[in-house]
Amino acid sequence: RPDLNIKPIWGKVESRRGEIEKENLDGVILAAAGLNRLDLGDEINYYFSPEDMVPAVGQGALGIETRAGDTEVKEMISKLSDHDTTLCVNAEREFMRILNGGCHVPIGSIATIDNRTMKITAMVASCDGKTVIKATKEGSPEDYLSLARSVSEEIIAMGGKEILDELK
Repeated sequence: RPDLNIKPIWGKVESRRGEIEKENLDGVILAAAGLNRLDLGDEINYYFSPEDMVPAVGQGALGIETRAGDTEVKEMISKLSDHDTTLCVNAEREFMRILNGGCHVPIGSIATIDNRTMKITAMVASCDGKTVIKATKEGSPEDYLSLARSVSEEIIAMGGKEILDELK
């Protein structure tokens, strides 16, 4: 969006919200989950869709690590595990692994499962945002690794690897 002037801001929600007045900003982008948790959900004017902004890999998924061999705790938390979410996050992570991305590069992926069909959307962008490469694949959730590889291959074929290589 060349019509936007993006300014990074840091801090807690209240200080970020204060930047609107202080810096004469038109708005700020914050996580809806955090605003809702703070009972500020009524202040949300727009929710980005994955088509608007592909999220970072694994966003919204909760990972729980336990001590090796602690079968009692593993059994307790196993009730929290969701098979479809695990498949989706694994597909997203496979895309990032193939492209050798990380948390400091403009790369994103989101996988969803609806009516037993997995849809994975992935993107790579240049740091200035002038080049955005995005691809989507659909298939069986059980083929999540193949779907991740397929969307990765398409992103690479469209120049995604070159963008990431320039950032190194």
